[in-house]
Amino acid sequence: MKALINALYDLGPDADRALLLTANRRLAAYVRRQLPRMLMKDGQSALALPTIQTFDEWIEASWNRELLACRVPAYAVLNDRQDLWFWERAVSASATGDTLLSKSGAAQLAKQAYALLCDWQLAIDDHDL
Repeated sequence: MKALINALYDLGPDADRALLLTANRRLAAYVRRQLPRMLMKDGQSALALPTIQTFDEWIEASWNRELLACRVPAYAVLNDRQDLWFWERAVSASATGDTLLSKSGAAQLAKQAYALLCDWQLAIDDHDL
């Protein structure tokens, strides 16, 4: 946290234009709570604070801003629940969908497997699966 405060000192009055990205909501909330306290301890209560967002919040806000400015095509970005709903439909419509004990469990696993394929930049057609 001390390194963050030093970085804010370096930014000076422009600190309120800075963006601090965190990995999750819990960390963002912690930084939002602790940063003003740490600054007050340092005697710098008037220092401007950066915008603090999770990476996912920033991506969504950036997408919406670009969408509203008509700089990106109007595709929908699905949240996790919506994405899983489509996976459940695909599993249910598959040839083995009726034989599964847990369609939602299979959909979750398919979703995770597809995410791994994307993360590793693999194409399903490139392998004998």
